[in-house]
Amino acid sequence: MKLDSIHTKILAALQSNARISNTQIAAAVGISSPAVAERIKKMEDSAVILGYHAKLSPRKLGHGMRALITIRAFMGRLQPFLYKINTYKEVVNCYRITSTKEIQFVVFDQNESLEITNILNYPNPFINYTEFWFNHNSSGVLDVSIQIFTISGKLIKTINSYTNASGSTSSISRNITWDGTDDFGSKIGKGVYIYKLNVKSQLTGLKSEKIEKLVIF
Repeated sequence: MKLDSIHTKILAALQSNARISNTQIAAAVGISSPAVAERIKKMEDSAVILGYHAKLSPRKLGHGMRALITIRAFMGRLQPFLYKINTYKEVVNCYRITSTKEIQFVVFDQNESLEITNILNYPNPFINYTEFWFNHNSSGVLDVSIQIFTISGKLIKTINSYTNASGSTSSISRNITWDGTDDFGSKIGKGVYIYKLNVKSQLTGLKSEKIEKLVIF
């Protein structure tokens, strides 16, 4: 089957969204909806289009970190290794590079999570200045949001920041400060307040949040 520019545009639309309607494709490529349906049918019949697939989120399915691992198999140990590797549910694909003795396999960590612990602000109580501290298990950059509420639940201050990449899976963040003013720059009154710490990994999209109290003198 010979493909023209219209076919190419239709294929691009289907690759972007396999559930797109013929009407939407027609509007994008400039032909009628029945003409789009006819072209798609011909591409299916001629095996240009082999099928339509759902793109799944490994993280939503319980898989976290993804890793591609390459190993070298020694003579006589390949088959026992392949048998053993297939017993691990974390391994989702395995490839053999035929020109070498190397094997590559894709692994998902099902137990990965973003953990934040030891959340505090120091000093607490404070008068004019406090720092927010917390530990986390991320080696990459975290987007951080701290929301401060009155005891009645009114949001008075939002602080947005980020952590630096540490290269380690055990890190402490203590670079976020607050001067006791609200979002309009006005000093807030003495008393007890609630703050919510939200963090999100820029690398994995994992999120975590914690709620604590602080006191202003």
